[in-house]
Order: sequence, then structure tokens, then C-alpha cells
Amino acid sequence: KITPRTKAIIPVHIHGLPADMDEILTIARRRNLIVIEDAAQAHGAEYRGRKAGTIGHMGAFSTQASKNLPSGEGGLFVTSDKKLRNAANMVRMFGEDLYDDTDVKMDKKHPLEDAREYNSIMMGWMYRTTPMTAALALSQLSRLERTNRNARKNAAYLSPRLACLPGITPPQTPDDRTHVFHKYRVRVNPRAMGFDVPARVMRDHFVRALNAEGVEVALWQTRPLPGQELFRNKVGYGKGCPWACHGNPDMQYREEDYPETQKLLDDSFLIGSESYPLFAQPLDLIKQYAKAFEKVYSGMRALVAR
Repeated sequence: KITPRTKAIIPVHIHGLPADMDEILTIARRRNLIVIEDAAQAHGAEYRGRKAGTIGHMGAFSTQASKNLPSGEGGLFVTSDKKLRNAANMVRMFGEDLYDDTDVKMDKKHPLEDAREYNSIMMGWMYRTTPMTAALALSQLSRLERTNRNARKNAAYLSPRLACLPGITPPQTPDDRTHVFHKYRVRVNPRAMGFDVPARVMRDHFVRALNAEGVEVALWQTRPLPGQELFRNKVGYGKGCPWACHGNPDMQYREEDYPETQKLLDDSFLIGSESYPLFAQPLDLIKQYAKAFEKVYSGMRALVAR
């Protein structure tokens, strides 16, 4: 997928499990590409002793309300490169050239005045967070490791119970990294369970039955990106941009080019929801979830037959 136009690789630490960063960085160095980590779901996760978001050239985190580090809607940007930091700050602030010494110039008696020139020198947006959100996010940092420990404890109990059920695959964590289980995705294999039904049908049976037993179960993302209307209809900025402008070839996105993504979305669901994520729950509740899952599993033949 890398072409002469490629500028960056954006690995996603999905659900709180770090991606294969060493392999990705090797490719990036060979092609002289920037690596931007999407660590929106991976606060505090580690890859070979390094924190997610600090391994590539820069990283981004979400602090949306359901995250392991919640503070409402907002996000965090991290980098150890001063030039990238300053460029990101310009994008954040209307494309204005901002300096690191702004705090020195600030008059504490006039906190809303600043040394801005109100002169945009590049494209930028209003990506400033609010002081209240930032203060809440800062305070949540002191709770993050406790939250992540609870996530790992819940997963350590639930995963072995589910792994004993033929055709059920709980999340897997390689030995060289830690998972913070922002989301806990379970896959179902109907054939391994002795059923000749489509995976999506079996998935939907589990979702309905588990919900009926009181387990928080949800679907998160149900189609590959090329299946979304933005990509199918190429709704952009006008004049065909960004799909075909400034000499770009007319880009084509097809769902059928991503069969493994579609397979994953069809045969899996989440235990835990946005409102009641698994990482925040007490272990006693997770034990009840495991019992409910085993009950549903044992009664699945009757459910499918009905």
C-alpha cells in the first residue's frame, strides 16, 4: 500500500493492545516515513517495556467518557520532537505560529489575554480543549494504573473461562506487551461449535441471549471503512477532493478488498458497553458474566433451533 505519495503510517492500538511496533518502525525507517500512533484506546498499555503512544514519532490519545482515562470529550498529543510539537500546536490553533514561552508572557491578572499575533501562516483548526477537561484528565492520570490493573484482573478471570468453550475465542495478549482491555472482543466460530449457520447469525444469537441474562454486550464498528457512505459516495470538499484533485488518481475503495476485517466484524462482539465497560467493573460481576456466558453457550442449540 506504500506509494511515493505516502507520508506516514498510523498504527492503531485497537481495544488497548499495542500493535507490532518494531516491525512497523522497521518498514517506516526503510521508507523514510513518519509513524503516528493512534493510542486512543491504549492509555498505559506497554510494548516491550515502552508506553503506547511514545514509541513512534508522535502519538494521540482520546479522553472521551468511556476511555480508561476519561474526562469527557477531548484528546492528548505526545511527542519528543520539538518541531513536530510546534507544528501540531499550529494545527491546534488556527495555523498560528505559537511559541513555547507563551506562559512567560502571560499576565496572571489578565489570563485571557496573550501574545498571539492572530496571524495564520498555515491551515489550522480550533482544536483547543477546555481548561476543565484538561484539569479532569490530569487528575485521572493518578487513577489510570489502578483502572488498568482492574481491567487485567477482569480479563485474567474471564478469558480462561471462555477459552474452555469450543468455538469461542477471547482476546489474546502476546507475552511482550500489556493489554488494558478498553474493549473486550469475543469471536465465535459456529462450525467449531457444531452449527452450520453464518457467523453473523451465531453472533446475533449470543448478543440477544447474553443481554437477556443481564450481561452488558454490544457491537462496536459493523462495517469496514470502505463500506461507510463517505467512502462509497466520495463526499468530500467539492470538485472531487480529496478523492481526485491536485493531480491525484481517482481513488477507489472496495469493501471486498478487506475480507479479514469483514470476517472479524461478522463473528465477534464486545462484552462490556460504552456506558458500562468491562475494565471498570468489579470482579464479582465478571464472575456472574462468566456464568451467564456458559449458560447461554450450553443452551445455544435450543436457541438456534427455535
